[in-house]
Amino acid sequence: MNSFPSTLLFLFCVLLFVKCSDDEIENPPENNNDNYITACDEAEFTISFDNTYFWDSDNAAWYTIDGPVMNPINNTQVFCRKYPSDDILNQIESGGLSVDDLELTNDSEIKVFNNPDGTQDVEFQFLDQDSEYSVIFGGTGVVFGVNIVVDDIASVPLNESYSGSEIMNCFIYESNLAADWTIVFSEKDIVNNIYIGNLICNWSVSPWVFPEGTSLNFSATIDFSFDM
Repeated sequence: MNSFPSTLLFLFCVLLFVKCSDDEIENPPENNNDNYITACDEAEFTISFDNTYFWDSDNAAWYTIDGPVMNPINNTQVFCRKYPSDDILNQIESGGLSVDDLELTNDSEIKVFNNPDGTQDVEFQFLDQDSEYSVIFGGTGVVFGVNIVVDDIASVPLNESYSGSEIMNCFIYESNLAADWTIVFSEKDIVNNIYIGNLICNWSVSPWVFPEGTSLNFSATIDFSFDM
């Protein structure tokens, strides 16, 4: 597998820059059944990259992933949290089902960390799907994931930019990249874990790491909504 495209692709998706607008994201059709729950009401986002240009050594061609990213699970531009039912998990634990029998799922979520001083930090996790699987991107298998942590969430005002920088918060398989990011919340309910807004991530990569001609500066915009 080509390490370069994989690293960059995952990087983008991983650093998935969140551009959350005040407009609601149009949900794709729900396809809940007895075995899987598609929970767009818990976590959903769209992600779009800009100024990407990378070399695919496997296919001997340059490629770009600019524009909205398609969700391989529902074939729309909207990514939603999706997880197996308790019944499916019980069947796996009992040996009645193998992990290989599972449908693609999506583990996007938020995590809350309580600090000794009474403040709370919130981690926002954007994934294309469950980390055990890969998605096809431009002919290259890529798993993208972007994680940022907002410290002392209560101190972050609404409708104002809050910036940060994360070390290796974007990953593609075994490759990790760091990004500067800016987030704006249009809605925030800390008690009920509701967060709506937009995230923009900017990457700058070292020229010696990638082939000449590679875009060394690219970005991602994510519109998101979490209610967990």
